[in-house]
Amino acid sequence: MNLSPAPIREVFNTRGLISGIWVAWFSQVYKNLRAVSPTVSADRGDASITIKAGEDALTQRFNTTLTAGRNIMLSSVNAFTGAKFRVVRQAGATGAFNLDIGPGIKTLTAAGQWADVEYSGSAWILTAYGSL
Repeated sequence: MNLSPAPIREVFNTRGLISGIWVAWFSQVYKNLRAVSPTVSADRGDASITIKAGEDALTQRFNTTLTAGRNIMLSSVNAFTGAKFRVVRQAGATGAFNLDIGPGIKTLTAAGQWADVEYSGSAWILTAYGSL
């Protein structure tokens, strides 16, 4: 991910309008800022999901009774080194079923548990976990 500043001579074209190069550069900066801005999802419910860096909230909340084992797939599409997610199984996410992050990275087996994952540049890895 290259965030070098846009060359000033390329910011405006000969008609005084903003050039496509500047728009592309600004779009990438915006995307990067959005990917690291603290955000919290609504309750993700009783469902398996796929989450993507830069598109989904950094904190993913589950607060609904689980009626089956659920998977949280971590997409590598547009993932960048240092991208992070926190998955929280809140008090309302009861049930005899698990939330499997990755899958295979970490399993949340009971309400009141959480886990942090981070993209290493080639794979998602577990960086922290605990109980609320």
